[in-house]
Amino acid sequence: MEGNIIDAIYLGNLNPNEHMRIKDPEFLKLENNVAMLESRLNKQLGSKEKPLFDSFLDTYGSRNALEVRLRFMMTSEKLAEMLPEAFVILAKKEPDGWAKEALDFCRERGYMIGDETGNQQPMKPLLRQEAAQIIMKITGDK
Repeated sequence: MEGNIIDAIYLGNLNPNEHMRIKDPEFLKLENNVAMLESRLNKQLGSKEKPLFDSFLDTYGSRNALEVRLRFMMTSEKLAEMLPEAFVILAKKEPDGWAKEALDFCRERGYMIGDETGNQQPMKPLLRQEAAQIIMKITGDK
């Protein structure tokens, strides 16, 4: 499988039935009920009704699979819309614990002063040029 798992699921190249087993008791109970009902119907249906029943099951299964894929796509799109805002919020969040102590240490010594407007985003990923600037300040090389 090439690419990531999200692409594989979206493109239909990953069959979760082959890789994962659902262990939820409610789902397993429903799964058993469906199998039992299908078996009973197959025994009760005549030769004329069986092809129609099989066609119904195939169509219904395809419809459900398409619905899951479309809902997954809608959820992914919504998540993609929300991520930039979430990253901005997280970037502005102040760390706690050991990270706060280290950040305060660097701020007190002027190693980390924020962006050109003075905004500090301590949770934002550090760019290489920002790391280079911090190293330059620590070593005293200007």
